[in-house]
Amino acid sequence: LILILIPPVAQHPADTDAWYTRGVCLQELLALPTAILDFGRVVALQPTHWRAWYQVNY
Repeated sequence: LILILIPPVAQHPADTDAWYTRGVCLQELLALPTAILDFGRVVALQPTHWRAWYQVNY
């Protein structure tokens, strides 16, 4: 699934849904530092994204 999300993120770097979904997948794979970076990027792009805020502050 992560490989499927690379093209949307590369083509549309402001796609918060793609970044959030990739972060969740990375979290499940225990790649926590990279997942936290993805969640942080979502919060930077869309400060009202409550799910990403929860993940960053979890």
